[in-house]
Amino acid sequence: MMKNFIILALLISSYTTLAFADHRITQGPDIGEIYFIGPTATGEGIYHSTDFGKTAICVDSTIDAMSICADRSSDVLYYVTMGEALYISYDSGLQGSWLFRNGGVKLQINSGRSEGEIYSSFSKHSEDYGVNFISHNAYGFFGSRLDSEIDNEDNIGYIVVNNYPIIDSLWLLITHDNFDSLEIQNVYNVDKFPIRYIRRGTVYGELFSIAGEPSSIRHSDDYGESWHVTNTLNSGGSYYDFVG
Repeated sequence: MMKNFIILALLISSYTTLAFADHRITQGPDIGEIYFIGPTATGEGIYHSTDFGKTAICVDSTIDAMSICADRSSDVLYYVTMGEALYISYDSGLQGSWLFRNGGVKLQINSGRSEGEIYSSFSKHSEDYGVNFISHNAYGFFGSRLDSEIDNEDNIGYIVVNNYPIIDSLWLLITHDNFDSLEIQNVYNVDKFPIRYIRRGTVYGELFSIAGEPSSIRHSDDYGESWHVTNTLNSGGSYYDFVG
């Protein structure tokens, strides 16, 4: 049986944006619901859509959000500033609804699997809407993080790393104990099979990746052990942020 996928992607044309912002689009808890950072008349703002991005409204054009993610709870949205300050809204990100929640949170924030759960990259996570965080040991981690993501299955997560001076390879690390320890799941030659940005799908072990020039969408349904190309994008520039 053929499986249909819905992928939403943002095109990044600025090196500054690419270097400092991680998640500029995030999936809400309802089917077809997304939030994304987009242009406004005065700069950038947060948009909300409930129909897979066909229509969207700007809910706040006054904040300086570097990264966003939606909670599994309805109407709950987070953003992080350049200074790694975490804010939360219980009203779908509407202007004036934001509350300071915590400091020292990574620019990459990932939605959790359950209500109130949020990840600060792979280094720590919160189970109470960002009030408190639990640190991870990450034994076995090496190199530099390029991207990280959790699986839909409890305790499973992934990190894509490079390891200078080995410039022709990228590694996919996997954890089975919520980033307490990590092992190598796969290694890739960057010229033959680039892998860079990863996002989870909807079932256990499902991952998507966008990488390469031209950018290609890849899909794995076995925890990143094997991949197949589902589409090659013909638009110029590099895609880096997307949700499945």
